[in-house]
Order: sequence, then structure tokens, then C-alpha cells
Amino acid sequence: MRESSFDPCDYRCEKCSISESCALYRELNQKGRSEPSRDSQAAFADVQECLQETLEMITKMATKMGIDIEKLPEDEGIERVAAREDIVYKLAFDFAMKTHRFLENAVINDAGTDDSYGDLVWHHTIVPAKTYRAVLSEYEGSAGDAIKSAGVARNSLTACVEALTHIGSACPHLRVECRQLSKTAVAIRHRIEKRFLL
Repeated sequence: MRESSFDPCDYRCEKCSISESCALYRELNQKGRSEPSRDSQAAFADVQECLQETLEMITKMATKMGIDIEKLPEDEGIERVAAREDIVYKLAFDFAMKTHRFLENAVINDAGTDDSYGDLVWHHTIVPAKTYRAVLSEYEGSAGDAIKSAGVARNSLTACVEALTHIGSACPHLRVECRQLSKTAVAIRHRIEKRFLL
């Protein structure tokens, strides 16, 4: 699936069943991309690096097609405005911001939560990005892309719920906050599944 399109990808190559046959995996491996770190600053730097690489890839593709990105009109279009105002996207974005604050402030003193912490660091950023893409694709009439992107958002929400459950169990002082974030993630996942018929 990743050979033809990166859209349904969550970029967690180390946990993917098709990594060995994936062009993106080979490309990232050649660049020496590391797995998400327990250190939130390093993990966010990983995400920032991936976003920068994506921007460079888009710029190259635009140049090949003769599109000058600098001269694109500033008018976003009704679909993008509608997608940003969409309730499902707003809920996903709000969840990501709350989770981000949780990750910055939480004192996690159990080494057994390293994998869960890494999953939460990674997947909480995927949730709003893929939800936005799903909603935008739906507004633009691209049902296939909407469903694929919604599927990735759903899977990332599931990974967040699992990570929060594990962290809450291992760190009793975080249990209430983990439970609240998990409940929010489940509610958003339900909305996405219902809307995109997943």
C-alpha cells in the first residue's frame, strides 16, 4: 500500500507489517531516521523533521509540474475553510493539544512505559493531521482518500487509547488524566467510524 501512496501511512515503520516492501521505509532508513524517543523534545524533533521532508517533497513535485508555490493565491478555498471548521477535526485537534500538554507536564517514573510513551508521542500528532485530511478529502469529493485517511486517524486513536491505558496503570498519579484523555479519544474514534463508515 505504501509503494503507491504515503497518505494511509502513520510512519511507524518499526511496527508495520509491510515495512520491508515499502519505498518510504527504505528512504527513511537510508537517512538514518531513529525510532520515536521517550524524550519528548527529541520525539517532537522527529515529527518536525518528517514534516520538513514532506514540505520538501511537495515543493519538488510542484516544481516538476510547473507550479510556483510562492505564487499560489492566498484564497484557501471553501473546502479548506470548511474542513478547519468541521467539528470532527476540531475535536481531533483539541485532543492532540490536550495530549501534548499532558506529555509536557506528566512525570512518568516507570521505565516499563517507554513504548507506550513513544506511541502516545507519535500517534497524538497523527490524529489531527489525518482527521483533517479525511475531512478535507470528503469535502473535495475524494471518498477513497477520505476513508484511507480516516482509517489512519482511527488506528492512531486506538494506539493513543492503548498507550494511555498502560501509562495510567503503571503511574497511578496519572490515572485520572489518562482516563479522561482515553475517553475523549474513544468518542472521537466513534465519530470518525460512524462518519466514514469504517
